[in-house]
Amino acid sequence: MHYRPVETPDGEKLGTALFVTEFPQLPPDFDDYIDENGMDDTVYPTEARTLEMAHFANENDAAKFDAEFKVYLVPGLLDGPELAPEVAKLEGLSGEWEAMDYSEIVDTMSGNRTVVCEADDWHLHNPNAERGALIASEGLYTDSIQQIVAQDKSEPDFDL
Repeated sequence: MHYRPVETPDGEKLGTALFVTEFPQLPPDFDDYIDENGMDDTVYPTEARTLEMAHFANENDAAKFDAEFKVYLVPGLLDGPELAPEVAKLEGLSGEWEAMDYSEIVDTMSGNRTVVCEADDWHLHNPNAERGALIASEGLYTDSIQQIVAQDKSEPDFDL
């Protein structure tokens, strides 16, 4: 997962987008390999795909979401590339993977890529999107907590 600055075609800053990128040719311990051996042109992959997951006001918000997202992952059972499309759809994005060509791969791996987006297509992350989608599909809950929230709060209900 990585995040990149986003701007309009006119250069106006919009915020930060969070992406998940898959490199099927790289081993799972690729970061360790780079730490030990360094990066050179012989280890750049020629295949990759990326998915835009969410939009944030700044890099700190994206990093916070990234950390929270990783809590839900279970290696070998529920991996980021499996969960990411569902998160993207909740965020109002396509949830579709996009193939990357070699120059896009190099830009992504080097961190030099600025994303360009139309202002109308920019939608900041809604932290309640998942709850809203659940309510839309299943309706309001009828448990005791929901009933308390739904009560009329105009008069206190004291039973002395």
